[in-house]
Amino acid sequence: MTEHRQLEQLLAAECRTAGAWFWINTGPAVRQSGSGWVDAVVLGRKGALFVELKSRDGRRTRAQLTVARMLVALGFEYRLWRRQHFDDGTVTRDIKELGAL
Repeated sequence: MTEHRQLEQLLAAECRTAGAWFWINTGPAVRQSGSGWVDAVVLGRKGALFVELKSRDGRRTRAQLTVARMLVALGFEYRLWRRQHFDDGTVTRDIKELGAL
């Protein structure tokens, strides 16, 4: 199993625990609509997080950086989460701040 897939599974578990809804970008339709789109969107009662999942050493592509800048410029919450963010509680805190649905 790839590290990226492990991060997706960790995210799914965190969302279930916090009562948030999430969508993971795994389908070819998203890839066809344009490169750089985030890996996941997490929704809660108080808003949404657009999330890029990367391994400890993974680097974002130019397209991913462009999407991140656009989301932030439009006022959306964007996060880059790596394994250490799951381990140190950052992901749990961010998801809980969204509030359960």
